[in-house]
Amino acid sequence: MNYDLKLIRDKYGEDMMHFCRRLFPTLLEEKGLLFDLLSNHFEFSKQLYDDIIENKLIGEFQNYVMCLAKLDRHYKEDTEDKDPEQLLSEAGYNLFECHSEEEIESFIKYYADGERLCTFGDERLKSSYVFFAVKKNVDEIRREDFENPARQDEYGTSVISIQFTRGYVNHLGIMNRYNHVKGVDNPDATFSNNLDNIIPGLTKAFEKKYGFHIHSDRRGFDIKNYVKGNDGKLYKYLFEKNGIYYCPNNTIIDSKYNVHKFDKEKYIIMDYYVIDLVNKTIKVFDDNIRDSFIAGFKNIKNIKVVNNKKTGIKTVTINDEITIDINSNNRLINYYNPNVTRLDNSFIGYNNDAVVERLHLPNVIEVEDDFFEDNKTLKEILLDSVISIGDGFMKRNRDLHTFYAPNVVFIGNRCLESNEELRVVDLPNVREIASCFMIHNKNVSEVRMDNVKILGDYFMNENNSLKVVYFPNVEEIKNNFMLYNNSVVCAKFPKLKVTGDAFFYSDEVLKVFYAPNLYITGHRFMRYNKSIEDLDTPNLTYLGSYFMENNAVIKVINLESAKKVGSYFAANATGLEKVYLPNAEEIGGEFALNARNIEEVYIPNINEESYGKLSGFIKEKLNKNGTSKKIGARRYFVDNTSV
Repeated sequence: MNYDLKLIRDKYGEDMMHFCRRLFPTLLEEKGLLFDLLSNHFEFSKQLYDDIIENKLIGEFQNYVMCLAKLDRHYKEDTEDKDPEQLLSEAGYNLFECHSEEEIESFIKYYADGERLCTFGDERLKSSYVFFAVKKNVDEIRREDFENPARQDEYGTSVISIQFTRGYVNHLGIMNRYNHVKGVDNPDATFSNNLDNIIPGLTKAFEKKYGFHIHSDRRGFDIKNYVKGNDGKLYKYLFEKNGIYYCPNNTIIDSKYNVHKFDKEKYIIMDYYVIDLVNKTIKVFDDNIRDSFIAGFKNIKNIKVVNNKKTGIKTVTINDEITIDINSNNRLINYYNPNVTRLDNSFIGYNNDAVVERLHLPNVIEVEDDFFEDNKTLKEILLDSVISIGDGFMKRNRDLHTFYAPNVVFIGNRCLESNEELRVVDLPNVREIASCFMIHNKNVSEVRMDNVKILGDYFMNENNSLKVVYFPNVEEIKNNFMLYNNSVVCAKFPKLKVTGDAFFYSDEVLKVFYAPNLYITGHRFMRYNKSIEDLDTPNLTYLGSYFMENNAVIKVINLESAKKVGSYFAANATGLEKVYLPNAEEIGGEFALNARNIEEVYIPNINEESYGKLSGFIKEKLNKNGTSKKIGARRYFVDNTSV
């Protein structure tokens, strides 16, 4: 086998070997040339081939390598004798060199809140030469015009910071106006960190005027999720935090692009944690990060590591009781720790970039706000002892299938919101759930909360899978319960007393409703329901407005205990035939509006004011059946219906 191809196969994989043999037959004629080109510019990675193919960069990769070998005859450097200011002016920019931190700070005005560079307030001049290039028409380029930001868009490149590290070799970084905005990939490598991509000849112009030895290839190669270190190599990174890149193979590239490679015999780099096997410590690499995960490891006496060669998973056991599983990319996937009792939102603070699949923390009692918000990978979380869960718990999680917390009593606002894969929720001892619990969860099919007493606003809004709702001990349900539900056919609440507004609003399929102790409903109770056939609510006393409006199926409404009925009662209930309200005294306006199929009405105790609000059609039915006080109540309706 060819010498270079053998080395490429060993370091970059079988697919990369075949790829290079096809792309670079000429380079392979010179022993050692192709492998040296790759190894000097790409850190060893068997994922490089897949990433080139996935990002459709075959042509760019081929041109880049050929350029490095000086065999690309189509590439010429611009040797025109112009200084950086002249060239950038031709490109539409004004160039400013910063000689003080105050001058750097003067450019803050161009950056939106939350998008400011870490250059500001960083004493960057101690380590770098700092320039800003500002488009001449910058005042005409507005942030609000760019709803879907992209690194190379007009706004992003309208203000750029061009920085060179101090020293004999000056590493170049070009930062744009977006600073780690969601959806903008690697804004610290604008124009692929290649000045000639702004305007040809700019690299040479900076070198000539300032005496820089710029560490930037004349033709750069930019690939998603790769960063160039000060050693000139492109490294695949797993995630970035605060300008620091965490890479496979125990490698970290800091904010100044220095490459840190940790001895695998002494250290394990797990996400942004450094596990020191010799000194028996676990720390966060970045001193600016607060992460309560490391508080779970105190007085470490021993650390044991077991490698599974088949799966590539390392199992780290600490003090013979804490276990951590780490995948082949040195990323945390499973964690068990019986010593943790409290969780806050800094726990595994990079959770939206994490690949954790399982957390088992059996003695956690309290979870604070925003725990694991926006996580994409957690499939199982076991919190055997948790009593209280704060707001925002696991919002927008993508993979959690089942949530079981046997001892939780209270759950805060917006918990388990938009969990795409959640199917089963089992909370046997929860007593109170605050607002927006499990909203936008379209796949939850089983809910068990046998002891819950209070359900907050917007409970399970927009659910599309749950068919049966049974809460044996719930006493109060607040506003907007199960709004726009299109799956529940049976709902039973044996102890329910009070509902807020919009209860089962626009539920099209609910057929059975059982709430024998329901006393008060808010407005819009079951408004737009199209399927309910019977209401089992013998103690319902006070009804809000729009009760059962637009119902198409129910034929008989029998509310023996009702005393006060709001406006628009059963309006547009096209299937309604009989109304039985023997104790109702106060009736709101537009009673049974457009319910033209009503034949019998029984409201013997209606007061004169309410009677005056009734339509002529309802008065006719009311008087016909002898149920008005004016002519004396009779038992005709009760004796001749099967309500």
